[in-house]
Amino acid sequence: ERLSYGCTSLKSLNMSNYKFQQYFRYQFREATNLQELILDNCDFSLLESFERIFEEMPNVTKISLSNVTFPTNLVDCTCLFRNCSKLTDLTITGKNNVRLKPSDAQYMFYGLKEMTNFDNAFLGIDFSNCTSLYCTFHDCSSLKTIDISSLDLRRVSSLDSTFKNCINLVSVIGLETQSTPMLTT
Repeated sequence: ERLSYGCTSLKSLNMSNYKFQQYFRYQFREATNLQELILDNCDFSLLESFERIFEEMPNVTKISLSNVTFPTNLVDCTCLFRNCSKLTDLTITGKNNVRLKPSDAQYMFYGLKEMTNFDNAFLGIDFSNCTSLYCTFHDCSSLKTIDISSLDLRRVSSLDSTFKNCINLVSVIGLETQSTPMLTT
């Protein structure tokens, strides 16, 4: 069952230091009024997928995943934060510099309409095994500039719709320096 099933009045949740089990999909989907989610120092090492964990949390403004233990293998991160439309503060850092390694990042940040900066999220994500960033930042309408210079995108073969409907985006810093031999736009 979902961790937050029926918790429609829940506004803040701190689950720091919790050890999560293998299945975690849709866990916070029913927490429609949740505004702050703190998962610092948690252990996610047993998770086989990160797909849709935080999807459809329309009122969340802050998610903190600081100093967490990520799985050492690749995990699916499709729709991980999809439609967290009010999210403005997203921090992701791994314990001992071990980062989240998505095998798929499609729609990962889709619909984060209020997000203006991904720097604190990028600290904890290793994109080096992703081949597609399809719709990854689609509809991030408050984003004006994004710095991808620190990301390893060498396996990415397509940026199709990556920044679709980012209506205020004027600059993608680092795109010209990416070593992406398979890239087509």
